[in-house]
Amino acid sequence: MTKIKSYTDFKNGLNEATQSDELRDKLAELGYSEKSSELSSGGDITDDIQKISEVVLEEFKKLAPSVKVTVTGGNDAFHHNLSYVSRHTKGQAIDLVISPNSDEAHEQMISVLNRVSAGTPGFSYIDEYTNPTAAATAGHFHLSYGKSAENSKTANAKVEDPIIVSGLTGAEATTSNLSASGIVIDSDLIKRLVTKLKEKNFSQADLDKYSTQLTAGKGANFKAVSAFPEANMKALEKSMDKHGITNEFARKAILGVISKESAKGGSETSYFSTPLTRMKEVFGNRISKYSDEEIEGWRQLGKAGFDSKFWEAVYGGMYGNTEPGDGEKYKGRGFNGITFKGNYENLQKIYNKSNQSLGSIDIVKNPELLEKPEVAAEFAILYFVDTFKRHNKNPNDYSDLDSAVTDYIRANAGWGTSLDGAVVSAGLQKAKAFASSLDSKNIA
Repeated sequence: MTKIKSYTDFKNGLNEATQSDELRDKLAELGYSEKSSELSSGGDITDDIQKISEVVLEEFKKLAPSVKVTVTGGNDAFHHNLSYVSRHTKGQAIDLVISPNSDEAHEQMISVLNRVSAGTPGFSYIDEYTNPTAAATAGHFHLSYGKSAENSKTANAKVEDPIIVSGLTGAEATTSNLSASGIVIDSDLIKRLVTKLKEKNFSQADLDKYSTQLTAGKGANFKAVSAFPEANMKALEKSMDKHGITNEFARKAILGVISKESAKGGSETSYFSTPLTRMKEVFGNRISKYSDEEIEGWRQLGKAGFDSKFWEAVYGGMYGNTEPGDGEKYKGRGFNGITFKGNYENLQKIYNKSNQSLGSIDIVKNPELLEKPEVAAEFAILYFVDTFKRHNKNPNDYSDLDSAVTDYIRANAGWGTSLDGAVVSAGLQKAKAFASSLDSKNIA
């Protein structure tokens, strides 16, 4: 069986040319290159920017035949993950660098860009070598085309010999979704791909195995309520999108589970002012083995002193908490209420195996990172994805809310955990109630 590794492989297998591929052919013809697959790691570029880019590159080659050009951005995953929408995400822009960026080569590229800008309304460029934008990570030229100029200082420059690029439409690239790996998922293409794979004797089991990846995209978002802060809900929904959990019932189920765990995030609150009866109700023998007088004595140490004694009493010496102070250091945090060093370590391993979309972070060395909504959301969703994968279940395979909430409760509590126990049963009912409240009227 042929192993298909990427979206590009899918398209090549279907013999479908793309604007990005055509520009890549031009780059190869001119002896230029592309950084990784940045032209289309988030989707295809438009026919317009492809045509304009080819003209720019051909003209520059005439002026500076020994200077190298590398395209470093297009409709790429990096720009899709920024907090604002740029023309990159619409397939209407590319970034490129020249090497060496000598004064002469720089002016030669500027002259070409000015000529194209003068003759092609809607085309503009930004010289981010000399005038970098706030989001720029390094010097480069930013080329874009749209219905209006993106930068008035460089749009439609006045020159004696303008270059006219004809046949432009001003259209945006077809809307598309990103999977967790940053590869675009086109639903129409996937349907054709599945047909082709079946023709090549791929079984339904093979297709089901990868269905989570193939359905990655954007699912329904819900309106926050007072018990579930909006920032936390949005962070979770963003992570669900990122990791391909798009099924409406699954998304409601996750929010339901989080609602009964720790919707407000942060860290486990202090029991400094909590009555002894409540402490014993929550922690059972872990706290009951201490006398009432001893526990009241901890209160006399002040809140910080009490917390240190209390967390060590209920969490110390178990599940990876081996050093003095580990009980407080690895108390419950995040949307799942992750507790104990061993569980922090397991979550860190899951994150390390992912695409590490939040960069190089370590919740074992810095457990307080789980108090940040975006970190808590990422680790919570990665936990669910990993758990479903280990039990050979599809996290999107739900046609009713009851089944979805039940499975996500099982995933959160441990798949073999009985649902009949008082605590788990109460949590299940609470999760179902919240998930049910997220009806169509509460879609943001």
